Amino acid sequence: MLTFKRMHLYLAVVAFFSVTVAQGQRINKDSLDTAIRQLMTDFEVPAMSVAIVKGTDVVYLNALGTKTKGKQEPVDENTLFGIGSISKSITALSLGMLVDEGKIKWDDKVTDYLPYFQMYAPEVTNAFTIRDLMTHKSGLKPTAGGLLWYGSDLNREQVIRKMKDLPPVSEFRTTAAYQNLTFVAGGEIVAVVTGQSWDDFIKERLFKPLGMNHTFSRYQDIVSNKNITTPHSKDAHFSVITVAHRNHDNIGPAGSIYSTAKDMAQYMKLMLNKGVINGDTLVREKTMEEILKPHTFFPIFPKPIHNEFSSYAFGWWVTPKNGHKVVEHSGGVDGMVANLEMVTDKKFGIIALSNTEEPAAVALTLNMVGQAIQDPSYQTYQTARKSLRDKKKYTLEENRKKVAATRVKGTKPLNFASYTGTFRDKMYGDIEVKQEGKKLVISFTHTPSFTADLSHWHYNTFELNWRDPMVPKGFVTFTLNAKGEVAEMKFEQPNMLDVDFTELGQITKVK
Repeated sequence: MLTFKRMHLYLAVVAFFSVTVAQGQRINKDSLDTAIRQLMTDFEVPAMSVAIVKGTDVVYLNALGTKTKGKQEPVDENTLFGIGSISKSITALSLGMLVDEGKIKWDDKVTDYLPYFQMYAPEVTNAFTIRDLMTHKSGLKPTAGGLLWYGSDLNREQVIRKMKDLPPVSEFRTTAAYQNLTFVAGGEIVAVVTGQSWDDFIKERLFKPLGMNHTFSRYQDIVSNKNITTPHSKDAHFSVITVAHRNHDNIGPAGSIYSTAKDMAQYMKLMLNKGVINGDTLVREKTMEEILKPHTFFPIFPKPIHNEFSSYAFGWWVTPKNGHKVVEHSGGVDGMVANLEMVTDKKFGIIALSNTEEPAAVALTLNMVGQAIQDPSYQTYQTARKSLRDKKKYTLEENRKKVAATRVKGTKPLNFASYTGTFRDKMYGDIEVKQEGKKLVISFTHTPSFTADLSHWHYNTFELNWRDPMVPKGFVTFTLNAKGEVAEMKFEQPNMLDVDFTELGQITKVK
């Protein structure tokens, strides 16, 4: 059953679309503003920025709320938000421009441009094409290699070079599994072919012609901008907290871009009008068709997004619904979520940006797309997510109690000096354990964010109290050899955004 508030929002959105999409009339701005504000209240979102495009026109553009929770810092149409993985579509488009110029082909081998590129097997390395980089059938597990780039000091080439140490979980080109690192490689191909960085290429060839003057891919350009929103997350008790902007330069082509609703409206106009903007062709229609063509079947999405034909194109999810083609992609970075939805045959598009990890942006855009294509199932997302959030909070509390009940009291650790030293994982590299005063501290040598104070739990297991608020608590257990000396460590650590600690293999003490 819908609460009064959620019913109010639902009716507001329905009323909005009944006069704008179905009849093509002007938007009732006040009605939509009210719907967005209610959604922000329901999901505890400090700010949202929204743009709607119909054909070549921006029919709605507004920014609501504050940059920082609890402060009077109004956002506007030029306030920067992270768009996360929507950046992938921009990388695909940049490669498409090079295809248009005859400088590359989609089925060229990656090693023709990146000789250092290696996968888990020579035959896979030799067969891997630019098309494979875009279509998520590498054979790796989903979002493989998150530990390599998240908050790390490795650059793009160094991250790509370490892909050879990521083990496969399926045969090459057989199973869909969403990836980030393959898009990083795609961006590096742009750099090799053009002689300029991916960042400079997209700024010159895409952002400038589109008038996207408030869109940036480099961390320093992003954080030096005064009109930028603050990221927000939830702490262990589900209270809203502010978090820092993360430097994602090393994953740039897969997720580093910050933009505005106003700028992204220009991007949607380009996509909806087959590569043409203001009469100028930036990307040929044939290339746009290839970019937006289904390439990989994805059976993993729940309703309302999934049906038997949900697929991935080049940087876009593509789904036929009720005779319409829905093209979409979401994006998330620490403390921010964005979602972009387009109905290509209606030349309709909507982008919603938010400065929290709550799914308000996705709920709003799906609600509106559902009305645009007359599919009421899209309205179920918001209620389902709200219920799931409440259930997750309860589940986390119950899990904490269960874990606490397993703790064996009265055990003592070894002398702290026994645990200190350098431990090594084949894929990641070195992890240090040091004694600081009366406590042990663990640190991942490439990733300052993965620094934790250890508190003894029981036996040779310690609780990980990470200093970065984005990293949830976990456990590390030290194992002994036959001589009673610490020989290895093993993590029991909850996963986080695109980071899977189970990718760490045998972590051996080397000194």
